Amino acid sequence: MNDSYRTRLNAFDHSAAALKRPLLITHERPDGDAWGCLIAVNRALAASGADPLPVAFDPPTSKYAWLVTPEPIRLLTRSDNTTDSAPQHPHAQASVAQDAAPTDPSKLRPTTQHAPINESQLESADGIILLDTCSTAQVQPLAPWIDSARSRGLPVRALDHHVTRNIPTDTLLVDESAAAACLIVFEWLRSTNRPIDPTTATALFTGIATDTGCFAHPNTDARLLAAASELATLGTAPHRIHDRLFLSEPACRVRLFAAAMDRMKLYHDDRIAVLIVSPDLLNRTGAQASDTEDLAGQPLRITTVELSVLIVETGGDPPTLKLSFRSKTGADVARVAARFGGGGHTKAAGARLQDRLDSALPKIIDALTRALDEASRR
Repeated sequence: MNDSYRTRLNAFDHSAAALKRPLLITHERPDGDAWGCLIAVNRALAASGADPLPVAFDPPTSKYAWLVTPEPIRLLTRSDNTTDSAPQHPHAQASVAQDAAPTDPSKLRPTTQHAPINESQLESADGIILLDTCSTAQVQPLAPWIDSARSRGLPVRALDHHVTRNIPTDTLLVDESAAAACLIVFEWLRSTNRPIDPTTATALFTGIATDTGCFAHPNTDARLLAAASELATLGTAPHRIHDRLFLSEPACRVRLFAAAMDRMKLYHDDRIAVLIVSPDLLNRTGAQASDTEDLAGQPLRITTVELSVLIVETGGDPPTLKLSFRSKTGADVARVAARFGGGGHTKAAGARLQDRLDSALPKIIDALTRALDEASRR
């Protein structure tokens, strides 16, 4: 860790410590990295005497319920009063601390109800901390409120590792080279001597594991492995986290993956793969849109495939298409996503597009083809 980075970590720590009632927010449809950040930062600030207000836009899916359910995270009330939670599978709330085997019912942790919260109840916050995002597109339910709060003088901090950033902040701790936002949180806590208890360590390890495909993606480096190694000494159980994340799937999700892969289309000499998930496919498999996490990268297992896109169709007229792009070569999918109003990382990005599938698909394939051509010229 160089001196410049340490200085930035300390500056973020001072700015966070100045808030007594910080509103903690992460992006919509939280993944393991987002949940890990929200839990770890909430626990760290609460331990130092603050009264954080952690808020999520969506409830945890079955993949993360065991981690999130015991935590006092509030759910933002939507205008339509709907949620997108997936059914929990057996032992979804089991602990993975070293002294609690996930298959032992006697070791199940007590759960808490994630109480709803609306915008009017956010007024008690004396600042905002964005975690694993700094993009308006990823915090749409609260984007107008954040903009209004900033105009009233409420300070905004952000901790992120994504390329796309368009929310003005007073303090920004960003490191695009970090494989996970949880890695930055870990380094912040460590460099400022904040305590990391077993629950916090488990949350951080989960974020690191999910954003690296359980240490299989190219973003896995020595820095990340060193952090994971240290977290393994702080009360977490890596093998149990792996079981929870990758070996505890509900049957509907496995059926969805199989059905989507069976309908996969290949383009551009089999270098581009397209997966499409329609409302009908979700209904037939018994899955929900939240069960599509990790599906976008599945075609990259094919030798010839360099880029993949998952298109999830939702309702509306025109429909909303959720696009998830993945790359395993030099092609930059963050630039592809930007063409559709989104963003992300070089090898993993996303966007939302209001268009009909038959109209949007040629544009998406053209954008991916251009990305391949640009990569070949570099």
